[in-house]
Amino acid sequence: IGSSRFVIIRTLMTDDERKLERVIRKIWTRKRHNKDAQELHAVHSSDPVRHKVLGELSKLNVEVTFRVIDKVSVASDLQHVSYMTLADIVYSYEHGTNIVVDKKDTVLKRSGLLKQLTLEQTFHAVRFCDSREVKQLQAVDFVSWAYYQYIEYGNDEYMFEINKLMGISGAKQ
Repeated sequence: IGSSRFVIIRTLMTDDERKLERVIRKIWTRKRHNKDAQELHAVHSSDPVRHKVLGELSKLNVEVTFRVIDKVSVASDLQHVSYMTLADIVYSYEHGTNIVVDKKDTVLKRSGLLKQLTLEQTFHAVRFCDSREVKQLQAVDFVSWAYYQYIEYGNDEYMFEINKLMGISGAKQ
C-alpha cells in the first residue's frame, strides 16, 4: 500500500473488454520499451504515452469511478479497510458481472483476510489476476496513476482525460 497518503480503489466498467485490451496492445507494440518489461505501466511511461492511453480510453464506452481512502483518517488496519471498501464496490454490481481485480496479495494472505472479514461469499466470483496477463488492468493503472497525480500532488495535467472518462463535462484542458 506504499508511502502515499491515499489508497485509490478505482473501477473501470466496459461492455467491450476486447476494445480495452486492444488499446493497450496497440500502444504496447508501438512503444519503445525495455525488453524485460512485461506490461505497460503509467509510472514508467512518458507523458505522450500516458496522454495517448488516456485519450484512447476516453474514446471507448467506459465508465470510471474512484474511491479514495485517506490513510491519515484510518484508525484500524488499512488492509481491512481497503478490502471492506472493495467489497462494497463488488457488492454493488449485478450478479454475473465479470469482475477482475489486480492481485496484490498472495492467495494465502488474501483468503485469510477474506475469511477474517467474512467476505468469502462477496468475493466468490471475483477473479484476482496479474496485470501482466490481463491488459485491461494495465489500462486501469493509467487512469489510477493520473488521478493519483491530481489528488496527491495537485497535478491536473491529465484531468481533462480523466473527467471525460468520468463523464464530467467542461473538463479543464
